[in-house]
Amino acid sequence: MRLSAVLLVLTACGAESPCGPHGGRVAVVRDGDTVVLESGEVVRYLGVDTPEHGDCFGEAARTANAAFVGGAVVELTDDILCRDVYERRLAYVSVAGDDIGAALLARGFARVAIVPPNDARADLYRELAAAARAGGRGLWGACR
Repeated sequence: MRLSAVLLVLTACGAESPCGPHGGRVAVVRDGDTVVLESGEVVRYLGVDTPEHGDCFGEAARTANAAFVGGAVVELTDDILCRDVYERRLAYVSVAGDDIGAALLARGFARVAIVPPNDARADLYRELAAAARAGGRGLWGACR
């Protein structure tokens, strides 16, 4: 059996993906798009970028993210690349099936940040961000 087939079988059976665990409990919410799991794994959300601490809407984005995921068990979904230059795990993050990146975008707490080849949710994320911007929600109404 080829290695790729073995990895596919292991992933389908619930084992860790080649990128790492499929989830974990959030121990620390660093900001609007980055969390630390109890395992110590730092996870950067794919497809979104929230304002930084000190920037317009930065604290609001961190607070919203904490409300969505603080202390929660999150599921991690991989795209193509697993790590960024800072060695953070790159993943789409969800809680009980709810896509947190999509929620942040829809409510105006984030902008779209698609970095190819990680673009599986690009169309959806762009639509959500455009609707938030058109509606003046979140940072789109508060920040110039």
